[in-house]
Formats: sequence, C-alpha cells, structure tokens
Amino acid sequence: MNRKTPASLIGALMIIFLLPSLTVKAQKTGEALADSLKNALPTIRADSSRLDVYLRICRAYRYTTPDSLMHYAQVAMPLGKKVGTPQQIYRLYANIGAAEMMKGNYQSAKVCYDTAYDVAKKSGDKKMIMGSLNGIANFYSNTSNFGTALDYQLQSARIAEEIHDTSFLSASYANAGSLFGSEFNFAKSAEYARKGIDLARTLPNGPDRTQALGKCYESLGVSVAHQGDMADAKLYYDSALAVYQQARMPMGMANMYYQIATTQGADHIAVLKYALKAQAIFDSVAPKNLYSMFNLGNIGIAYEDLVRFPPVPKPELPGVNLNVSNEQLLRTAESYLTRSIALAKNNKTADMQAEMQDSLSDVQAMLGEYKEAFLNLKGRNLLHDSVFSQENKNKMAGIDEKYQVELRDTQITAKNETLAAQARQRWLLIAGIVLLAVIGLLLYRQNRIRKKTNTTLLVLNNELDEANEIKLKFMGILNHDLRAPVANLINFLHLQKEAPDLIEPGAAEVYAAKMRTQAENLLLTMEDLLAWSKGQMKNFTPNRQEIPVNLLFQDIRNHFSTATAPAGTDGAAAVPGTAANAGTPNIEFRFEAPESLLLHTDEHYMKTIMRNLTGNAIKALVATPHAVIVWKAWEKDGKQYLSLTDNGPGATDQQLQALYDGSLPVGIKSGLGLHLVRDLARAISCAVTVQSAPGKGTEFQLSL
Repeated sequence: MNRKTPASLIGALMIIFLLPSLTVKAQKTGEALADSLKNALPTIRADSSRLDVYLRICRAYRYTTPDSLMHYAQVAMPLGKKVGTPQQIYRLYANIGAAEMMKGNYQSAKVCYDTAYDVAKKSGDKKMIMGSLNGIANFYSNTSNFGTALDYQLQSARIAEEIHDTSFLSASYANAGSLFGSEFNFAKSAEYARKGIDLARTLPNGPDRTQALGKCYESLGVSVAHQGDMADAKLYYDSALAVYQQARMPMGMANMYYQIATTQGADHIAVLKYALKAQAIFDSVAPKNLYSMFNLGNIGIAYEDLVRFPPVPKPELPGVNLNVSNEQLLRTAESYLTRSIALAKNNKTADMQAEMQDSLSDVQAMLGEYKEAFLNLKGRNLLHDSVFSQENKNKMAGIDEKYQVELRDTQITAKNETLAAQARQRWLLIAGIVLLAVIGLLLYRQNRIRKKTNTTLLVLNNELDEANEIKLKFMGILNHDLRAPVANLINFLHLQKEAPDLIEPGAAEVYAAKMRTQAENLLLTMEDLLAWSKGQMKNFTPNRQEIPVNLLFQDIRNHFSTATAPAGTDGAAAVPGTAANAGTPNIEFRFEAPESLLLHTDEHYMKTIMRNLTGNAIKALVATPHAVIVWKAWEKDGKQYLSLTDNGPGATDQQLQALYDGSLPVGIKSGLGLHLVRDLARAISCAVTVQSAPGKGTEFQLSL
C-alpha cells in the first residue's frame, strides 16, 4: 500500500484558532491577566462594568484554556442579554463558539456562530459580520465541507477588503490557502498564503501583525510540505512556532509541534519526539481538537513505522519505552489510531476518518487480523470517494473563480468611484485656485495701496523728524552764539544801574564800547544763524561767490577784537581777547594768506564756520600762556584750503566726535559748536579734517 503521512493529506486544516479581532495583551496575558480580573470581580457592582470584566476574562482565556473560556462566557451571557450592547452579545456567542470548536464540539460551535451572525446582521456592524462568517467557515472546514468553508471564508475576506482590515484579510488568505491545500490544490494554497504574508508585513509591530504572520507561515509551510519540500516547510513552521511562543498561544505551539513532526520523514524517533510534545498540550487544553486527531494518527503511524523500519539499535526517547516487542509497538499504534478515528467520527471529519482507517488496516494486517483490516480498508475507500470527489473540487474552483470575479468587480467599482472623486476634487481644486488667485490679487492691490500709504507716511515722518532736528539745532545755536553776548550785556546794564559807583569813569567808556561791539557782533551772528536755518530748509542752496580771503579774516578780527594789533608782527594782527568773547586778554591772532586769493564759497556760511572754530579755539586757550591762534589760506593743485591752528592743550577724540557723527545730541548749556560747523560745511561741500595731540595744540583744515 502507498504509505502517506497524514500531514500530507489533511494537515492543511489549520484555521481554528486565530481570529484577528481578538488579540493577546502585551502586559498581562493568559492566566495572570484572568486571575487579576477575577480578583476584581467581587468589588464591582454595576452590571455593565461586570459584563465588561467578564469579556476581558474571556479574551485572556481565548487561546489558552477553552474550558475556562466557555465557563465565563456562559456566566456572562445573562448579563449580556440584560444590559449588553449588540457588540458585547456578539462577542459572548463568538467566545462560546471558539471554545466549543477547540473542544471539538463542532455542532454546538455552529449554533453559536449562527447566533453571532444573526446579532451581527441586525446591528449592521461589518466587522462583526466578518468575524462570524469566519467562524462558520471554521466549522465547515473542521467537518470536511471544504467547498462551503471556502465560500464563507471568501465572503469574510471581501468584507475585510471593503473595511480595509488588513490584519483580518491576511489571516483570511491564510485560511483560504489551507482550504485549497485540503483539496490538494497546493499552487492555489501557496498563492493565498503568500498574499497573506505580504499583507501581514505591512502591519505595524504588534499582536495583530504577529498572529497574522504566524497564521500565514503555517499555511505556507503546509503548502510546500505537500509539494515535497520538507526543509522549507520546517523553516516556515519554525517561524510560526516562534510567533506563537512570543504571543504565548499554547494551542498554536502544539499545532506547530505537530506540523514539525510531519517534516521529519523516516526519522520516526524525531516524529515521536515532536508529536508527543504536541499531544501533551492537546490533552491538557483541548483533547478533542482537530489537530489532536491528526497528531494521534501521526503517533500511531510512527509506532507502526518503528516495526516496519526498525532502527538498530533502538534509540532512547525520554519518557517512552521503545525496548518492547513488535506486537506491543503495533498495539500502541492501534491504540493511537483508534483514538484518532473515534474523534474523527465524533466530529464528523470524514477525510481524517478515512486516512486513519487506512493506516489502521495496515496495522491490523501486520497483527494478522485480516478481516478487521479488510473492513477498515473498505470503509476508508467509501469515505475517501465521498470527500474527495471531482464534483467537490469543481465546486471549490467555481467558488474561487466567483470570488476573483467579484473581487475584480469591486476593484473596478472602487476605481470608478476613485476617478469620479478625483474629477470632483479636480474641479474643486480649480475653483479653489481661482478663488485663491482672486484673493491674491485683492491682497496684492491692498498691499500696494498700503505700501504707497506707508511710503507717504514715512516721508512725512522723516520731514517731521528733520524739522524737529532743525528746531533742536536752532535752539542749540541760540544757546551757543546768542546766550553769552546777551548775558554779558544784561550783566553790564544791571551793574550800571544798581552799582554805578563800582565802575570807574574811564572803564565805563571802555565797557560801553565793548557792549556796542558785542551788540553789533550779535546782530551779525543772528544773520548767520538765519542763513544756517535756511540751509536746513528744503530746496535751499548756498549762494556761492568769489570771496576775498582777507574779507573773511577781517570778520574774525572784528568779531573777536576791539583793539589794534601791536606793531612788529609781520603784517599779522595781534588782537588781545576780551572777557566777553575770548575769555582771556592774552591771545595772539595771526592771519597768513596771499592778498589776491579768492575763495569760491558762500560768504555767510564760511563766516559762521570760521567764527565757531575760532570761538572753540579761544575757549581751549583760556589756561594757556602765550596763546596763539593762526588762520592760514592757500591754494594747491586747483583746490583751496583754510586752516586754524592753536597751541592749546589739544582735544580728545570724544570732544571732536560731533564733527563727524550727526546722531550725537546737542547740550543745552554747551550749545552747538562742532555740530554747526559740520552741518554748514556739508551744505557748501567743504571737507573738514582735524589733527590734535595732547600738549601740542589742534589744527582744523577746511578744503573747498
């Protein structure tokens, strides 16, 4: 008889345990989480809160203990019917159905899944409908009705596509692949499994991604195992086992131990090692489970193969005594195969029953029980023909074709809707662009108007600032050039009125002459100030003429002296200062210039500049013995120059800063000084430079 490992025929049925909508918590899981929730139950009084805790306990037991899952779901059912939402009631029925499925009570599971489906349909919740269809597909798969199972599974997949539930769709593809593998369509099985893996890898890290990948690896492993590539199959099973171990899912781990056992080939000891490890979990968690049936059959066949192909010497297997007679090994094989057949009958799994009866007939023949072997073989053939008929294969192919057509129609409809939406968006975008353009033009126009207004305001503000600055400078000039002469005149008049006896007759006449001279100079100064103020006005230009330099020097003599210079000064005038102007009687004035030199400039501007520079020099020489002020004029390289030199103490950079920096404020008491020189010189294009050193005096040079 052609020997076949059961996994090569029915091991593809593996869609029992994973529902992507129910995941394991990362913090507390399984028994630990359930225990903490059960301890909290006595303190909770509100029915709705108690129902929520019961559902969380059920979720904790979902992949670990079906009996506990069943118990708490049934306990919570009265509360669910009393205060529960449709979603909570659905979850209770789905949990009971999952527990019944793991326990092998498939008909009871079907009743629960049908009820869950009715609740989902009434609520219209597509996710609930999708989950209940998946549960019904599990029922038909576990009862070997693969065509109907595929129909429900693809209905569930279509809803997952519609609501974009990638996790559930990935697991649905894995289940569909398993169903095709059950009908030996391994190419289609691998196609769906790989589609599921591609989808699962797009999921973010978490329980959904972990479980979907585990499911798809398992399905793909089954597919390649059926095609004879046991090495690759084991790699996929190992990957799935790692996933289930990480998620702490004992049933998934047991399934993978079973599948790995099927990849061990003729190494019967290795087969027993993995299969017995899987059966230990099945017996403690879900002894009637579908995989438990498969695994029991695998164990029976492994014992049979130890007799057919005995290893020499017989190796040891922990916990198992293999050093027994061949009859004892065959009786052990018969025991495991009989248990597997009983479960298959109970669960109405015809394909599994047929395969195990085939193996049992071989064992009975080896024991010499030929009649029993013949009956089992006959029963196997009848069951096999009923399960794997061409009609059933055609039905499944038709279901897949129908799904592919509907999927394409759905995609075309979705694409048409997308194109229509894009057209609407395009028109809305065009309208938006036009609106933005209009708004942009309005904003641009408003901005231009605002800029124009701001420019006008800026000009007005600048003019106002200039007017205020002129006013400030003008007040400084009044303080600088008018306050001292007026104060001296007032002091003399008060002295003449209040204490005439203090003034000697000869001195009175001298003082009177000085006052007249100062009054005349004051008048000239006022004229100069008016000329300067005009220079600060808009559109005013200086009146440049040819001015004899001696005329300017004579103005300095008249302004700062009331006596004739002593003889013997080489044509220079030595003019003693007065208290009213120079502040000392010991300053010698010298003027040096060619008699025919003419300066091309504004007379009044230049006089004011020279007076202010001379006045500053006189103030600097108050404490200097043998003080000398020298004015020079000359012409060189087509340019005209004037210079004032004193032998005073010199000036610091800070004292001279006003000559170059127009931002410095004008003091009320100190007056304008160099501010006035700077502004008037700039108005007549006269460059002013200065050289000064401590103890060596100061030299100002004017370049026209």
